[in-house]
Amino acid sequence: MAQQIPIEQQQAVVRIAQALGETAPGPRGQIRAIVRLCGPQQAQTWLEEVQAIEADGGMLTEDGTRRRSPGGVYFKIVRDALFKAGQKEHVAEIFWKRGTRQTAGASTSGAPRATAPASTGWADRGPLIAESRSGAGKVTTVKVTVIGRPAKVVERPDFTLLMMKHSGALPSLPKGIPAPPKVPETSYVIYIGAKQWRGVASALSSNPDDVLIVEGAQVYDAEYAAITVFATNTTTRALQQAKRQTQQQGG
Repeated sequence: MAQQIPIEQQQAVVRIAQALGETAPGPRGQIRAIVRLCGPQQAQTWLEEVQAIEADGGMLTEDGTRRRSPGGVYFKIVRDALFKAGQKEHVAEIFWKRGTRQTAGASTSGAPRATAPASTGWADRGPLIAESRSGAGKVTTVKVTVIGRPAKVVERPDFTLLMMKHSGALPSLPKGIPAPPKVPETSYVIYIGAKQWRGVASALSSNPDDVLIVEGAQVYDAEYAAITVFATNTTTRALQQAKRQTQQQGG
């Protein structure tokens, strides 16, 4: 049973939920927790922020594919504000805890019921990233593998430059990992040394079904909004298959 709150807070919950268009029990329960933990006045202040954002055109989701609902804007503002204020326990109480049905054999003596963390979606990653930035680790090595078929080839005496774009679906991910509902298109600018390019160019030109496989180091090129890949190893699928066949015959 939901914890009773004063009439002033109950009125605030109803007012905010109606203003946001939230009718489902889950979001209304979160609004109730916000009002209870943070007070009606602060909860109303956050609502006014939402109304100002909506009047100015709204707020997009993190991946930029759609506009957030007023409720989505409200919950993001609240999460971000609580994380900024260091009130992680309030974030957990409002967003990560949910009542669970009592399992067979569980105590009915009035002891607190177990709670389970609610699943975290892609749109919820912002506060988590903000929290992690306070203690970011250090990466010593970055490797990437790009597989695809090049189109325009820009050759220079010392290297070849390719641009390739990826917009396909993600591979199957472990359960629980948040992922965007739609994968944004990502551009890759690939630099391949002249010697390595000569080793794959003829294979690609002679077989339209062959694909390029590039392993290398990557950096983000903000000027051209692309990931730059410096090739350290370059081959094609057909060349790999031919190499394996040769090794098997030799063995």
